[in-house]
Amino acid sequence: MFMTRRTIAGYAAPALMLLLPSIASARTWHVFEDGSGDAPTIQAAIDSSTSGDVVLVSPGTYYEHINFNGKDIHLLSSTGAASTIIDGNQEPGSVVTFENGETNAAILEGFTLTGGTGTSIPAWVPDILWGGGILCLAEPTITSCIIKANSADDGGGVLMVTPPNAGLRPYRPVFQENQVIENVARSLGGGMEIGDVELTLSSNKFIRNRAASDGGALRIYTGIEIVGNQFWENSAGNCGGAIEFDLNPGPNRPAFMVSGNLFVRNYTDRSGGTTSGTDITCLAGRGVIAENTFVGFQEDNEGSGEVGAVRLIATEGVEIGRNIFQGSTSYAVLCQETAQATFQGNILWMNATGTVGSVGGCLGDWEESNFLVDPLFCDPFTDNFTVSKDSPALGEHGPIGAFPNPGCGDGVAVESATWGRIKARYE
Repeated sequence: MFMTRRTIAGYAAPALMLLLPSIASARTWHVFEDGSGDAPTIQAAIDSSTSGDVVLVSPGTYYEHINFNGKDIHLLSSTGAASTIIDGNQEPGSVVTFENGETNAAILEGFTLTGGTGTSIPAWVPDILWGGGILCLAEPTITSCIIKANSADDGGGVLMVTPPNAGLRPYRPVFQENQVIENVARSLGGGMEIGDVELTLSSNKFIRNRAASDGGALRIYTGIEIVGNQFWENSAGNCGGAIEFDLNPGPNRPAFMVSGNLFVRNYTDRSGGTTSGTDITCLAGRGVIAENTFVGFQEDNEGSGEVGAVRLIATEGVEIGRNIFQGSTSYAVLCQETAQATFQGNILWMNATGTVGSVGGCLGDWEESNFLVDPLFCDPFTDNFTVSKDSPALGEHGPIGAFPNPGCGDGVAVESATWGRIKARYE
């Protein structure tokens, strides 16, 4: 039985109010764009605050870089991310930094973060810039933010990692309900690079992020839960147009779960000339890829090797179940270098390479345990990838794919979630 989002109730996003310290003396610091508030800048308000305080920021554009400086405060915009912008102005540094032991009670909520260029950490690798929008070396809560148009060598939008000197356990930050858009990594992790942390990514949107090498939206080195997110048109020059897992083999290999996510038109251009995975590439490790919808995954340009929406390399046990794969320009799933995987209960339709279901190198009688049928999306021409009431994804073997409820059909009221409407929300 596949472990899925419907069997892990603990994935529900935590109520932020429960994270706030109950401190009677907590103060709210007001910040205005013209500098007339309790402090002239956001950083000045943080510097004046103490843990438990709220820094409430009014609409406007604030040209600065901020550092929480170890304080468990709630940095909050009064009107939301669309109208409250912290702009690094392309000057050196990450837009927001957590590096001094901040806990989940340090909350960043409701800002657009843009114009960051990343931070040098000489003790790591000289001449590398990390985390253009956010440098996270602690355990904060980051929610309802738009992280857009930042750049770095690694982690164009966000770098999240537990520092080597942190102690006995990995850090446990929270990252939920954010939009990570059009960030660029000159090497790895266009949207985010994620190191040794314990993390659930939930209800985020990753759109048009780009990595010159690997991991267009996400480059991941740790066990992780990726639940209920959307990945639209992210790209990489080599592997993992949406996600690349680079996990260590062996008895302590980490496990991952990818469940309930929508992947649309992510791609690799293979400018590095090597084999690639257009949505997910898994190097070693073990985990579950279940109840996702993969649509229109593709490769650009010519290169050597083969591609697949999910590409497994030397994995040590990956379960791939109850996903929808439609519209690949190559394989839906590609297994290489003795990758161990089970592959059952998936819908495969209109994929290009090899057999009608388009599965390459995966051992076993997968044709007997998967379904070569039209999933009956509600309106793929307007990018509505919910399924019809009559879809086989909701039949006796379902639910299959990212959407467990019908989006159209007799008696179903639905507003078409078109790509044009989605883009209008973010631009």
